[in-house]
Amino acid sequence: LKKGIVFQTYKALFKEDFPQKAFDKAKILEKLNLVKITDKNISLTNNGMLLSNSIITEILEALE
Repeated sequence: LKKGIVFQTYKALFKEDFPQKAFDKAKILEKLNLVKITDKNISLTNNGMLLSNSIITEILEALE
């Protein structure tokens, strides 16, 4: 959970890049200081840890 979503691992597991729709949702959450996006991963901030279930649900719903 601490490492978040590692893009390289995601691609290895699912044989595709992390979906743009989910990335766009993560960018909104980053503006709210709930996640941190780097070139390697998306991870929860300390504030995001408090709302982790809701944040994970938001990103997963973007995958549907």
